[in-house]
Amino acid sequence: MLDDTDGWLICHECGHTYLHLTHLAQTHDMLSETYRAAHGLPLGVPLVAASVQTRTRTQWHAHADLHMPALEEQWKPNTAQKGNRPRSQWTSCDEQDSLTNP
Repeated sequence: MLDDTDGWLICHECGHTYLHLTHLAQTHDMLSETYRAAHGLPLGVPLVAASVQTRTRTQWHAHADLHMPALEEQWKPNTAQKGNRPRSQWTSCDEQDSLTNP
């Protein structure tokens, strides 16, 4: 679980607080998958503070009529398939564990 301090996340790498951990690639040269594996975080744990999640969800629902056409387009199997990464590019926790714990 991510540490939360007054609505801010604490980065396990540097100890600084953030609303979202988008600095991982630039500051720590890590993908979110690598960060999760290094710190035992399951894929379902968001790397975004709860306050940001709530604000994003509220804004999405307030403007759902604008978002739904694009979302419905992505629901079409042929369109959705184009946006997927090939299975060969997927990283598993086992692969990430070997990268972070040689």
